[in-house]
Amino acid sequence: LTRLHPIGVKLLFSYAAQAVLTFLYITFLSVMGERIATDLRMTLFERLLHQDMSFYDSTLTGELNARLSADVQEFKSSLKLTLAQGLKTFTQTGGCMISLFMISPKMTMITMTSMPLVIVIGTVFGSLLRKLSRRSQAQNAIAAAVADEAFANIRTVRAFAMENQEIAFVFDI
Repeated sequence: LTRLHPIGVKLLFSYAAQAVLTFLYITFLSVMGERIATDLRMTLFERLLHQDMSFYDSTLTGELNARLSADVQEFKSSLKLTLAQGLKTFTQTGGCMISLFMISPKMTMITMTSMPLVIVIGTVFGSLLRKLSRRSQAQNAIAAAVADEAFANIRTVRAFAMENQEIAFVFDI
């Protein structure tokens, strides 16, 4: 180590620190995501068990299972991705603003004044995407529930030769 150039040593320590911090970041994010998903799954299961019987009469069991597993998993993945991207974007934006301010304070002020417009546009598009995603998740849950019912009653489906109708029903949802 004494024979290495001081800049090389600093670079080596910088990479090592980045590796350790990345490991900690991913680990903490994963643990947090799993805990939130477990809590959400337990809360959802508890709420589903306390629903009126009319709820169960109008809702397919496959849809409930899909909500309990796939939707919670999707939420966990989305949450982890959003938090990861948010932290990364926040630190990158902060670093860029500091660098830009060191280069040109005037340009930094111009950039900062246009930032609210960009945030508003992003928020509007994000809201639209969330609505589409919720609609898609609901349709996927219904399709999974119908498929689950078809599999559970496969003998009846086959007895009446309704395979093609079941396929059409699942994919027309």
